[in-house]
Amino acid sequence: MSHKLNTAEIKGAATRQEIAALYNLHPRTIIRKLREKGIELPRGRIMPEDQQLIFELLGEPK
Repeated sequence: MSHKLNTAEIKGAATRQEIAALYNLHPRTIIRKLREKGIELPRGRIMPEDQQLIFELLGEPK
């Protein structure tokens, strides 16, 4: 059975491209930097709690 996200679940979610744009980096670069720190993001949109982890590891975007 597949699970579809409802709008409440994706509110605040961002794509890798959106996160990378905050850092002015390519999305693959963000993924590589996170892998170097031992973090593997799940496929699909990045939920707010995962975004917070990214900001903690890479610093707040400027």
